[in-house]
Amino acid sequence: MRYLLIPALALLMASCGTPADTNLPATTDTTKVAVAPEAPATAIALEGTRWELVELNGAAVVIGADMDTIQFTLNAADSLANGNAGCNNFFGPYHRTGADGLTFGNLGSTMKACPDMSTEQALHAALPKVDHFKLEGETLTLLQDSTAVARWKAAK
Repeated sequence: MRYLLIPALALLMASCGTPADTNLPATTDTTKVAVAPEAPATAIALEGTRWELVELNGAAVVIGADMDTIQFTLNAADSLANGNAGCNNFFGPYHRTGADGLTFGNLGSTMKACPDMSTEQALHAALPKVDHFKLEGETLTLLQDSTAVARWKAAK
């Protein structure tokens, strides 16, 4: 009896599986899938990008050993500019008009004293003059009419 039980269990277990359908023809999926071309590099956005000053009033900007990087960011959510002018942080509203219009409202700043504040003072005098911008690649130029007031590069 024991010899009959083992084959009976094997037969019972084999019959519990789902039957394989061997009558189906073999198919090959020949659907062609289009491959999208590689997307071009995303353009740098005016707002949300950290901009570092490279030129002010036509002169190259050199960051001294006692200066912080001169930089700013425009925040689209609240239309506020925030940055550092080399010694002090600055902040205040900005306004966009049309495709390239940009003006700065009254900017405030912290009041630290640093050894050389000439670049910072020139920047604070220049920003209220800005009436539009030009964005080319990773370079932002702030302009008054057709005159470049300041050039900035996108920070890495």
